[in-house]
Amino acid sequence: MFDGVKPKRIEHIGFGAAVNGALVDSDVAISVGMIQNNDVQQLYKRFTNLALVPNYYTVFYTPVINSEVWDSLSEYQQQGINTAMREAENAAIACQHDSPIWAYQQAQSKGVNMRVQTDAERVAWKAEFYPPIKDLAISSSDDPTVTRAMIQKIEDLVTDLVWH
Repeated sequence: MFDGVKPKRIEHIGFGAAVNGALVDSDVAISVGMIQNNDVQQLYKRFTNLALVPNYYTVFYTPVINSEVWDSLSEYQQQGINTAMREAENAAIACQHDSPIWAYQQAQSKGVNMRVQTDAERVAWKAEFYPPIKDLAISSSDDPTVTRAMIQKIEDLVTDLVWH
């Protein structure tokens, strides 16, 4: 996708600054971010070629309930929380699918040339970017051993997951 492209510099711009035009007014040649942000940040004014990288960036939220609190709840209350969590999970999955589709259509309507990353490109990106990001997360954590084990558990859980 970006064969041979090596950045002169990598610039991290916060969402608030981007909404106020930091990316549109800068000399950055390539921007990497969530497709859902393209319209609000008005990136279509400057970046007219967009490559969609499926599942490159995903936000997860995890509700945590203290076990003593959980154990003090009635079965009825626990069932209610579990039902709410299943509904929230289903809504999050729907949003994860629907919001990029809407953003894709928004970008197209603004004249952006859209291109979806190929499977081979996805494999290449994962091989290049995943190891250093994983290493950084482990090395910057308070307990690298625990973090490494947690990441391994997550990787084991998604080994058989097929993205469509």
